[in-house]
Amino acid sequence: MYLNFEGNNLSGNLPPGLGLLSKLQVFIFRNNNLDGKIPLSFENLSSIVKIVGTKNNLQGGVPNIIGKLKRLNFFALGSNHLSGTIPPSLYNLSSLIRFSLPYNQFHGSLPPNIGLTLPNLEFLAVHGNQLSGLIPQTLLNASKITHIYLSSNKFTGKVPTLANMADLRVLSVQENDLGNDEDDDLPFLYTLSNSSKLESLAINDNNFGGVLPDIISNFSTKLKEMTFGSNLIRGSIPDGIGYLISLEVLGFEANQLTGSVPNSIGKLQNLGDLFLNENKLSGSIPSSLGNITSLIQIDFDQNNLQGSIPPSLRNCRNFVLLALSQNNLRSPIPKEVISISSLSTYLVLSENQLTGSLPSEVGKLANLGYLDISKNRLSGEIPASLGSCMSLEHLYLDGNFFQGLISESLSSLRALQDLNLLQQLDWPNSQVFGRLDVVEEFGSVI
Repeated sequence: MYLNFEGNNLSGNLPPGLGLLSKLQVFIFRNNNLDGKIPLSFENLSSIVKIVGTKNNLQGGVPNIIGKLKRLNFFALGSNHLSGTIPPSLYNLSSLIRFSLPYNQFHGSLPPNIGLTLPNLEFLAVHGNQLSGLIPQTLLNASKITHIYLSSNKFTGKVPTLANMADLRVLSVQENDLGNDEDDDLPFLYTLSNSSKLESLAINDNNFGGVLPDIISNFSTKLKEMTFGSNLIRGSIPDGIGYLISLEVLGFEANQLTGSVPNSIGKLQNLGDLFLNENKLSGSIPSSLGNITSLIQIDFDQNNLQGSIPPSLRNCRNFVLLALSQNNLRSPIPKEVISISSLSTYLVLSENQLTGSLPSEVGKLANLGYLDISKNRLSGEIPASLGSCMSLEHLYLDGNFFQGLISESLSSLRALQDLNLLQQLDWPNSQVFGRLDVVEEFGSVI
């Protein structure tokens, strides 16, 4: 009745003899190295309720005979090498609760009546395939559904209304060809305000146009992930964004957003990743970001932000990435920010109008791998404390007004792979001041 081979090193084919187990109800063989095709003898598994074969090397198609297994409610064969079209008989299994075939090579489309023929469906996962066509309007009839994963396919058109999905927790449609850069691309977002259990909403990497609606402020307070990046969305970030108190990931990058970054964003006490880069945002960076001590990554590159880098960011002791390049920031670099020791991946402040010196506190970035403060108006000497940044692999100081000696302490940076100290400045009548004495290790680079 119950057969579980999960998590071994089994190889070879699924034996046709399995079809003789007429009383078998649960068959689990995920996380193995099984290959070959699904045996046609499976049509004799008349008692089967659950088939789970995720993460194997199965090939060929899903045989049409699976649609004869009238008690089947859990069917999961994700992360295999299955191909062809999903057999129509599978969509007629009204008993199905979990339908999971992600990360295969299926093509074709979802049937228009899927929400009618699978009324008990709770979990739909077909992401990471080559499916195309429209997302069926009838999905709203599957009122019990909790998870919809349609990402990384070739779906086109509009996302249908999802108004009846009170139990919806995940809607993932990113990396498709949805939307047409039209004003009416986003009405489905209004219907999601009724999904009080929503935890993840991912619509990034599509062609959605229109204005970002204020209704997103009324989404579930359980929402942890909201990614709208790489679309054509206009408008501004609503001030009510601060109501989404459970957010951990917020991505609006690579759109056409204008206006300022709302101060209310500082209320998102659980936020770890904040991506607003490649928009048209202006105004200042809100100091309230310093209230979010959980922040791990901030990327505000390529906007028109003005003013200063808020010293309050010193409170963000979990930072690994801070990117503020290609803006119009005009302050000195706060020593409180340049000394956040957790910064280990990326600190990029290039192509602004930053002034003053590079604070000696930069030496506290012992784990930082990438530092770019090029193309600013920084001056003074390059601090010897840079030699304490032992993990630096990429260092860009060019396009500034630094002067004096280059400290021999930089020769201790054995991890350094890319160094740029000198570059003709963009400003009129510019020059590099002072004498540059460079240790032997850097001679060929300069």
